[in-house]
Amino acid sequence: MAFTFFFRDLDAIELIPGYVLPSISEKKIIKIWDAGCANGPEIYSILIHLKETLNEEQFKGINIFASDIDNSNSFKKIIEEGTYKKNQICSVPSAILEKYFSQDKENPDIYIISENLRKKVNYQKHDLLSLNSIGSDFDLIICKHVLQHFNHKEQVDVVKMFYNSLTDEGFLLCEFSQEIPEYLNSHFKRMLPEQNLYRKICSVNEKRV
Repeated sequence: MAFTFFFRDLDAIELIPGYVLPSISEKKIIKIWDAGCANGPEIYSILIHLKETLNEEQFKGINIFASDIDNSNSFKKIIEEGTYKKNQICSVPSAILEKYFSQDKENPDIYIISENLRKKVNYQKHDLLSLNSIGSDFDLIICKHVLQHFNHKEQVDVVKMFYNSLTDEGFLLCEFSQEIPEYLNSHFKRMLPEQNLYRKICSVNEKRV
């Protein structure tokens, strides 16, 4: 199973309400794709942070799409049911745990994410190297701890696919250690020197009328 945990890369997650959403605040519906989401802690960490920082109307407009190659064929069930073992939630602050999780009545070692978060997630099994996007017009694509497993050509091809999947001037967020290939510097503008948050650059010919 892919290694991940709740609130991993919190500094990167904090960029979403801090830098991304204010730039597209006029939009009522925000489409986010978490590419390579593993079994869900990253998705739910993002949703919890957004729930804590946005007002109800803003949060209502957040649509999360998530995908992973999932060789174990287990992620969909885990994510849709929102069930995690006690040792998987040790990084969750106690106040957040009490607010957004409940213990399973039959098994107290199992914690369940609240339904209002679970219903925000649309998950599908997907191989990024197929280069077939799960959708289009995303405002933000998050891809952390995935590109580092690809060779240079694969990285370029996947990031190009992300580029084509983003809306005009949409955002791409990677983990701190993963920069996009230099070849694609004409496709994305880096937003912060200390974080790998990029914004799509549209040429005159590419901008939609």
